[in-house]
Amino acid sequence: MRKLFDTHKKGAIPSKVTAIVAACAMLLTVTVTGTAVALESAADPANQNDQSQTVQQNDGTAADAQTANDAATDQTANGTEATQPTDGNAQGDAVQSDGTAQNDATAETDPAQSGDAAQQGDATTQQDATENNDATATTDIAKQSAPAPAADASAAAALAANIGTVGTVDSQSAGISINLHDYDLTGINYENQRNENQKNYLESARPLTFAKGADTYGTDKGYNSWTGNDGGVFQGIVSNTLGADGYPTMSNSAGNVRGSSLAYLFNGQQAYGVTSERPNLNHLFQFCDVDGNNCGTTAQGNSTYYTYDSSKNFASLQADGNFKVYNKGRFQNGLPSSEGAFMPFNDLSDQMTNYGSVTGHRLTADSDYNFGMDVSTKFIMPKGGKVNGQNMKFSFAGDDDVWVFVDGALVLDLGGIHDNYGGSIDFATGEVVTGKRNNGSSQDYSNTTIKKMFEAAGRTWDDSPYATHTLKFFYMERGEGSSNCKLSFNLPTIPDGVIDIAKQITDTSGGNVNDFSNAEFTMQVSTADTENGQYALYANQPYAVYKIGTTVTSDTQPLRTGTTDSNGQFKLKNGEFARLTGQVQHDGDTAPHAIKQTMYYKIVELAADGYSKDDYTFNVNDADYKAQDDTQIGASDPVSVDQHPYTNVLNKFKRGDKYYTFAAKKVMAAGQTSDGSFTLKVMNGDGTAYNGNFYYMKDNKYVNKDGGDVATQDDAKATTSDGKITLKAGMEAHILGVAPGTTFKVEELNLDTNKYVAPTYTCGTAQASEQACTVTVDSKNQAGSITVTNSLKTAKLTLVKKVDNTYAGKWGATPDAWVLGVTTYDSDRKGFSGIPSVEYGNDGDSLAVPQHEVQAGTYWFEESSNPDYTHPKFAKGEYPYSSGYQMSLTGCTATDGKSVTTSTDGTPSVTLEAGRDVTCTVTNKALPGSVTWSKTDAAGKKLEGSEWTLAGPDSKDGKPSVTVKDKYDGHDGALDTDAKLGEFKVENLKWGQYTLTELKAPAGYVLGKDSTTFAVVPAYQQDGNNHSAFDPATPGKNPSVCTIEPMDSSTLVQSSGALDVNCPAVVNYPAVSSLPLTGGTTGRQWLMAGGGMGFAALLAGAGYTIWRKRQLV
Repeated sequence: MRKLFDTHKKGAIPSKVTAIVAACAMLLTVTVTGTAVALESAADPANQNDQSQTVQQNDGTAADAQTANDAATDQTANGTEATQPTDGNAQGDAVQSDGTAQNDATAETDPAQSGDAAQQGDATTQQDATENNDATATTDIAKQSAPAPAADASAAAALAANIGTVGTVDSQSAGISINLHDYDLTGINYENQRNENQKNYLESARPLTFAKGADTYGTDKGYNSWTGNDGGVFQGIVSNTLGADGYPTMSNSAGNVRGSSLAYLFNGQQAYGVTSERPNLNHLFQFCDVDGNNCGTTAQGNSTYYTYDSSKNFASLQADGNFKVYNKGRFQNGLPSSEGAFMPFNDLSDQMTNYGSVTGHRLTADSDYNFGMDVSTKFIMPKGGKVNGQNMKFSFAGDDDVWVFVDGALVLDLGGIHDNYGGSIDFATGEVVTGKRNNGSSQDYSNTTIKKMFEAAGRTWDDSPYATHTLKFFYMERGEGSSNCKLSFNLPTIPDGVIDIAKQITDTSGGNVNDFSNAEFTMQVSTADTENGQYALYANQPYAVYKIGTTVTSDTQPLRTGTTDSNGQFKLKNGEFARLTGQVQHDGDTAPHAIKQTMYYKIVELAADGYSKDDYTFNVNDADYKAQDDTQIGASDPVSVDQHPYTNVLNKFKRGDKYYTFAAKKVMAAGQTSDGSFTLKVMNGDGTAYNGNFYYMKDNKYVNKDGGDVATQDDAKATTSDGKITLKAGMEAHILGVAPGTTFKVEELNLDTNKYVAPTYTCGTAQASEQACTVTVDSKNQAGSITVTNSLKTAKLTLVKKVDNTYAGKWGATPDAWVLGVTTYDSDRKGFSGIPSVEYGNDGDSLAVPQHEVQAGTYWFEESSNPDYTHPKFAKGEYPYSSGYQMSLTGCTATDGKSVTTSTDGTPSVTLEAGRDVTCTVTNKALPGSVTWSKTDAAGKKLEGSEWTLAGPDSKDGKPSVTVKDKYDGHDGALDTDAKLGEFKVENLKWGQYTLTELKAPAGYVLGKDSTTFAVVPAYQQDGNNHSAFDPATPGKNPSVCTIEPMDSSTLVQSSGALDVNCPAVVNYPAVSSLPLTGGTTGRQWLMAGGGMGFAALLAGAGYTIWRKRQLV
């Protein structure tokens, strides 16, 4: 408060208040000014360019898109729908684009694509959202509602920038024929000559009209008129069978044009008004799944359907006869009612535009409507109508006319000028489904069956397995408006010029069909130009093998390929088929030629070794045949290539007693063992993995996976799906119930090449080889086997033991006092040990552990006492003289003269490479001893200055002893290594008996008269008991009270502390000059007298000093 008061007195507060008021005034001014400017800007429409977006109207005008309270965001330039205000009610004068539903409106939609319309104008649109909140927005065709179009060039450019192409299938190589026909509108309708007088004649010649002709001339013919919104297809336009010329004909219900052929639309030689005939086209389809997704260029997994969908991929026919298929459809956000999505005679431009409410690509030229397409192929009826587990189906969706004939009978009828409708044929269920129809009957979906459609055509449907059929598909665009096309089918097609031979086991006796999955059957084919002609072997010609059900194109990878032998023979397994594509030559042929549809062929199946015609049945195309001799299982009658380009050979195995076994065995090389596990891969002869059961065995007994005993055979059973089996050395994997003719191959996987050399393989009784081999199980080899042998990578190692007894002297041990060896930390790699017993070198002090062959790797040296060792001076086991030594690796040498890798960090080790011969020398050095003692008075006080004599093993026989002097406070003591006064340590003592005698006592103390005797010999610990040092010369006698710390007698690397002798302190007493009882004065008395006199003198001096100072004052 005082400070505030002083400040106030000085005028500080008034000045600060003034500044604050001024600042607030300035801030208020800026705020008001800015608000005024903003209001003025909002009131001026010219300033709103960046404030709101405009939405393109049907008439091209822009409307205000702002919402109440600015709560909704403006519509973005790419057509994204505007955000609604918080109360959910969009307000303002916004006008909705074509096909966009109002707030409460329901736009009629159809999941199908948009279709044709005779009146193609703009769809009926609500013009004011504020007036039609509850209205229903519809179009003339009412197929799809679409989002608003892109509002600026940048969005269109972004869409155009992503255009590219996709890979397609070589369908031509699969036997699929595609032809396109481009029609001239005037010519195809014959408009310039059409009049009432010529009407009947012209309609008979050209009964179907296109586009404008449908409006002008076709109103009296329902099949030439658009069926209308939701009008469905128009069935019954064509007859139930193809005409004699192979083309659809007008049905009896077509009045005066009944029986007229439509060849003029699909046969270029009879084409009226056809401006372009493009036959033998290719690369329209992709392989997709049943829903048209997951597409690619190869049939794999569930993506086995030949598929083309114009809504997803625009297709443009190129000059080379291939389609260029884009990675997207023409339209990006829906399908318009007036433009085509399938326009094969046009190509896409990279320019984008709006088609009503839809954004799409422009075309590089004027729209080319009015065209036709036909597709045909031969296909096989699979067993059960399924392809790779999926129903075999043919489906179409689009507009306009579509007729699908199977074997000449009409099965799917989607005729008429109509919107986008679909239909399908399911060959597994036999069901035929058609979209809405309108042929004078009520509008509904049409369901029927293949069988009924054949009956309507006066024919019988053959759904027997592997029967060959022909499909023909006819399609036309007649509405000159929207055009759409989606085709999808997974038919197992077969091209001309090939013969397919399939093999299946249908039944077994006492076994399972899967038992024959690896069995190989020998087939033989011969061909002739006529049914009763001279047959020639299909010899030295190519073939490719596929799994039954595979869709084969030029991009399909076969299981294997091969060439038939000189007898026209090749091998197949159960579930496979071989495609023959080579050249043949018959009597009268001047040169070999390709397989022709007019040819015939015969099939012979040869019996496996040890089997006869009585072991199998032989069935070809549902007909049983007998063998013509004992080498055969069966031989067929002539088969027509045209009727049966695909033939299925069926067998039943009748001899269950002829199942055999196969064993994959794992062993180690002779003299070697391993506790490790090894992985073998068991394969069929063609390299595919074995999939099935097997049993573990060892020493002819069933065991578990670890080699342990089991109670029953089932306890040893295991299964592999990838052929991989893990075995330990000495174990076997047995496969039981092997069908005759089955071939096996075994390889070892993931072998540790640091431990093992490459394995060898022994197939049956053949010689071992480093190459994997195959074994075929048959009557000659009923228990086939493949043995995989592993060998350790080895080296040779010799251990040499030397002893350095410099300190031990005559009491030291000899080299055979120890058991020397090497060890590893790997249970799979064994070391060795032994007592050095072989004399090594000429020095007389070394022995060797005999050479061992060991696995390559790193080994650590280890050593222990030899329990059977006898020292020359002691009885067996009386004293463990292996103690008191320190082991060291002196070095390793190799016979190849190269260096050897060793380590002396911690426990010494050596690393051995495979194939080397190494010798390592290990030296045991006797450790020196030491002795410690101290000099004290009776109270335990350390005394300095004493000297000693130490007599030891070298002091005998008249040799002098050594003198030890105390080392302390700068005194260089002789031999004493302990710098503390009164404490002594003498090191590097040899083993033996010592005598310690005081030579000079500390000053003022009496010299000690007794000597201390001790022995420097390793003390040890054995059987849990500590053993003190003994005199080696007199075993069992404890020479003094000196002690030594015992060591573990089994310890390899010793510490010198185990040889350190600790002697007790030597006590000295003060020296005296006379005895107090004689009346003489002792030294202590003189000391007290002198001390008293000195103290008196000190007091006198102090008194004088004080007196002197007073006198001066």
